[in-house]
Amino acid sequence: MRAGRGAGIAFLSGGQTDEEATANLDAMNRIGNLPWALTFSYGRALQHASQKAWGGKSENVATAQRAFTHRAKMNSLAALANGKPIWKRRRPSFP
Repeated sequence: MRAGRGAGIAFLSGGQTDEEATANLDAMNRIGNLPWALTFSYGRALQHASQKAWGGKSENVATAQRAFTHRAKMNSLAALANGKPIWKRRRPSFP
């Protein structure tokens, strides 16, 4: 069976920071030639940076949205394991 068809595994982020979870997903997918698709099912690890940037203040909504979009993009890239390894990418700062 080729990856992306049929059964797959969803990696959970429990106990890891958002960046650790993304880097670990990327590392596992870089093993290559897996007989199953490996993706993510994150809650806190996907939302943490955006919630921190938002801080409950309406003036921080745009910054929080950028933080969420960045983390979602990094997880998407980690699931594909394409390009430069995730942990070597420059991390933008979100107040």
